[in-house]
Amino acid sequence: MGSATTLRARGSHWLGALAVFWAAQAALAADCPDGIAITADVVCEVPAGMMSVTISAWGGGGGAGAGWSNLSGGGGGGGSFCGAVFSVMPGDALTVSVGEAGAGALQFTDTATDGGPSSVTSTSISGLVANGGARGRSQGGGGGAGGDVTGCTASGASMFAGGIGANAVSSNTGGGGGGSAQATASGGNASGQTAGTGEGAGGIGGNSSTVPGAGSAPGGAGGGGVGNAGVALYRSGGAGAAGQVILSFSASGPATATATATQTATATATGTALPTGTPSATSGPAPAGGRAAAPSVGTTGVIALAALLAIAGWFSLRRHS
Repeated sequence: MGSATTLRARGSHWLGALAVFWAAQAALAADCPDGIAITADVVCEVPAGMMSVTISAWGGGGGAGAGWSNLSGGGGGGGSFCGAVFSVMPGDALTVSVGEAGAGALQFTDTATDGGPSSVTSTSISGLVANGGARGRSQGGGGGAGGDVTGCTASGASMFAGGIGANAVSSNTGGGGGGSAQATASGGNASGQTAGTGEGAGGIGGNSSTVPGAGSAPGGAGGGGVGNAGVALYRSGGAGAAGQVILSFSASGPATATATATQTATATATGTALPTGTPSATSGPAPAGGRAAAPSVGTTGVIALAALLAIAGWFSLRRHS
């Protein structure tokens, strides 16, 4: 009797631990959003039946410098774009990191921050990084550089740099923020107080009657603060906008694709753009760095296995009771 009671107790503990494991696995079972902008870090799974993914990523925009003592701040640089197509398998876990927005300097003793990089990684995905734009400088400082394309090394990738932030214009006018890159073109450079355009526009530089603007999502940079303003709101540099990532899945394998891109010292780039709209790739050979199709257990399979183990454990306890 004692041995049966002990066995039941041990079995109960085992089943409880298994239930916790099962619940944890279920929490990770969320499919990646398809065709919807992802604006926060997430780990998700390739949906059932999907064999390729087109990834579009934008880095975060840089924050702008603050003004003080008749010296205005420079605008931040816009985030870059990186896009590519990859082979995937249902159930693959994708780690999505979204570039943080650069913070504007609140006063001349502060330093604005750069925009963060956006990326996607997995066992079959690498080289997909969209760099963020650089911060603008305070008190008569220069504008921030646009995010470059150095992290976008995936085969066949499309890549474009972010726009440059403008230098401080005068004692009462800050520099505009650069625009983020588009999927088909580089981000617009700011000019004087005027912000650059792009997928996400930069913020306008401040003056005696205009509050420095924040960048627009995704990846627009902030506008510079005013040097001779008597109100802190006008002196503070504008914040950049966070980046974003879009995953577009297809049931077909990726078609072979090639693209080239160059970047100049003025932070502009040219390249072969990804097709717009719903991916229409046809089945074909796996791209460089790809892999042959193979069974994938995924989280759903793990949960099913856990359920079978729980049932087997229950029958085992019944047999020994």
